[in-house]
Amino acid sequence: QYINETVNKTKSDCFGSEAEAFTSQAIFLSQLNKEEVRSIYSIIRENVNANPAFKILLGIEQTQGEAHNACITLKKANNLTDQQFNECVWAGTKNKLEVEIKSDPYYQEQCRQNEKNR
Repeated sequence: QYINETVNKTKSDCFGSEAEAFTSQAIFLSQLNKEEVRSIYSIIRENVNANPAFKILLGIEQTQGEAHNACITLKKANNLTDQQFNECVWAGTKNKLEVEIKSDPYYQEQCRQNEKNR
C-alpha cells in the first residue's frame, strides 16, 4: 500500500486498505499446502474472539471461492486469458471483502477513528 501510494500516487480509504490487506493474506494462504492452512485455521478458530479480523479470515476461502466461480463464468463468456482470470479472482475477492469489512462494526469504528485522526 505504501509503495502504491508513493509511486503510483494512489490512495485507498480505510475500508479499501483493510480489504487489500485481507486479500494479501488470502494470496499468502493460497500458496500454502493444505496442512499449513489447516493448522492456521485451527489456531484462528481456537482464538476467534481474540481479534476481530479472525472472523473475516475464517470466511476468506469461501469469499475467494465465490469470486473464483464468478470469474469462471466471465472467463467462458469473454475468453479471458489466465492473467485476466487471476486478476478477476483477486479483484473480486477484494471487492467482496470490502463489502464485508464495511458492514463490520469493529471496522466501521476503526475507520471512523482513522478519518477523525487525519
